[in-house]
Amino acid sequence: MFLPILTDKPVLITNVPRITDIQKNLEILKSLGASLVFDKNTIEIECRDLSTRRISQEEATATTGSKFLIPLLTARFGNLETFPSGGDDIGDRGFDNYVNLIKKFGIGHEKFSGGLYKFHLEDRFEESIELPFPSYGLTVLAVLCGMRHRKPFEIGNISIEPEIFDFLDTVELFGVKVFRIDVGRILIEPHTNIVEKIHYTNSMDRNVAATYLIAATAKKKKLILEGFDNRGFGKLFETLNALGAEVTLDENSVTIDANECFSKTADMDLSTHIFPMLHSDWNAMLSVVLTQQPGSHCVQELLFEDRMKHWPELGKMGVDYEFRNPRRTRLVKGRPSFVSFQGDQPFLPADVYATDLRTGAALLMAASLTKGSTEIQNIGEVYRGYEDLPLVFSKMFDDFHYEKSAN
Repeated sequence: MFLPILTDKPVLITNVPRITDIQKNLEILKSLGASLVFDKNTIEIECRDLSTRRISQEEATATTGSKFLIPLLTARFGNLETFPSGGDDIGDRGFDNYVNLIKKFGIGHEKFSGGLYKFHLEDRFEESIELPFPSYGLTVLAVLCGMRHRKPFEIGNISIEPEIFDFLDTVELFGVKVFRIDVGRILIEPHTNIVEKIHYTNSMDRNVAATYLIAATAKKKKLILEGFDNRGFGKLFETLNALGAEVTLDENSVTIDANECFSKTADMDLSTHIFPMLHSDWNAMLSVVLTQQPGSHCVQELLFEDRMKHWPELGKMGVDYEFRNPRRTRLVKGRPSFVSFQGDQPFLPADVYATDLRTGAALLMAASLTKGSTEIQNIGEVYRGYEDLPLVFSKMFDDFHYEKSAN
């Protein structure tokens, strides 16, 4: 969403979801002086008249994507004042990792009380970088940092998620050529030929598609998703197959038939992390599905120390579980990251709280499995990453009904 800062020309982006996180990013661009025209799911962005060199704390912490503005705006203006990016409250988002990385590309910083960071350009530039962790965020940030130098540079240990390669295809419209040297390693050669009329399409949101597939499995329904990109779903399909779901792929669609799910006892042990493992974002929703599968189960999170906040809320709905921690999470030692429980447990109506985006989606899924009314507070978290997920569920499942509270 912030790539248009690289040019003064209008940029047209299609397949833009109307979700809160996107709206927050667009509000930042508008406050910086960008011109925005949003029509349905298409937006035109023109950044010719950007002027502001400061992002407020409220703006920066409202979205995890605000960190990507650091290299773009610092390169454009020479300096930038901002605050750590935010997003889901699932533990340390590793902002220091991002700050340490961009320093290698010649973007230094000073840190002040209250969380303020002042970034500035320096002469240093490392032409070969090994990322400390193969995350999507670190990979994108490294590419954006290096583009300002107009010199070839190499990045190793990059994320290999499908969305990364879509991003690399897109940045070629803005004056670079990307060469894939090896798995997890790329060479980028900047040039000056920016496409005259830039138009690109956002990738399908893999997490949204996964949510629909997991929800259909939990409800033992048949679902067909059109316009489906099957990259990055291998581990999820294996998991759903193990639960008894039948997955059929066509050229641009996927069909899941979950009518036979949960008919046999089977113990399941799932770990979520980064691609190519099961995605951390799917942990909460897969937890809901496993409560329906007869057997003894374990679910582990290896990325974020507070990803498991959904369990106390599921406990309010009658699920019996036990927190354990035989391993450490990537970021913080000694926090519970492992849950064991028995399957074939019914959900009971309750008042629950959406602590974060994916917990909210999981609670909606759990609510669809109850025989009564469940009130989910802080449901606005869900709208950060979904275009009205309650409405989608009401169309997917005849027995799912909802109403929005006046509050």
